[in-house]
Amino acid sequence: MVRDFEVGSPARGLISVEWDGKDSKGRLATNGRYTWELSSDSADKKSPMVFAKSSFTLTGAAPAPRDFIGDDAYGDLLGFTPSGVADFRGGKDGKVDAKVSGGGWTGANTVTAAVPFGDVDVDGSNDVLVRLTSGELRAYKPAGKALTPSTPYARIGGGWNIYDSLTSTGDFTGDGRPDLLARDTTGVLWSYAGDGKGNFAGRVRIGGGWQMYKYIA
Repeated sequence: MVRDFEVGSPARGLISVEWDGKDSKGRLATNGRYTWELSSDSADKKSPMVFAKSSFTLTGAAPAPRDFIGDDAYGDLLGFTPSGVADFRGGKDGKVDAKVSGGGWTGANTVTAAVPFGDVDVDGSNDVLVRLTSGELRAYKPAGKALTPSTPYARIGGGWNIYDSLTSTGDFTGDGRPDLLARDTTGVLWSYAGDGKGNFAGRVRIGGGWQMYKYIA
C-alpha cells in the first residue's frame, strides 16, 4: 500500500478524495500503474458496504528504477561496446526493444565505469554515472535519448580512479535518495550518500575485506 485515506465523519452525497502523488512518508511515488480501492460503510450500519476499484497510470512523479528511455516505468539495460557505443535496451512483457545507441565513448571519453543511477538531482529523470579514463565522474542526464559524451551532464568530481568498483543499490541510507557505493583498491567499501542536489555527501567507511569479491553489483 502506498497511501491510505480516511474521510472520517459521516457524509451524504459526493465525497472527493485527491492524491498528491506522494506516499505515506511524503515522498513522491514511482511512476507506473497503480490500483485504487474505495470502501464505504452506511451511516446506519444496516445497508451493505459499497466497494469500488480501478487502475490508472501515474506520471510526473519519481522515475521508476533504471527507466532511462520510453518513460514507461520499466527498467532498461545499458551496455558499452568495445568500439565506444552506449546502447540502451528497453523492454517489457519479457521482450527487449531495439537499441537506442550513442557513440563517441573513445579517446578522452573512454568509459572505465558506468552506474545506472537514480535521480541524483531530483529533476524527475534518472541519471547515469560515468567515470572517464581521467578519473572524472559525471552524472549524465539522457532524459529518454541516446547516451553520448555531449549528453547534458553535471561534474561530480575528479580522482575517482582510486576505486576499482562503483555501484548503486538505490537508497542505501534510508533517506529516500539514491546512494553510491565504491570499493577502493585495498578492498575497503565506502558509501556516498546522495544529497538530492546533484552530488554526494562525504564518504563513509563501511568496512574492509571486500576484495574477496571479483564483482560488486
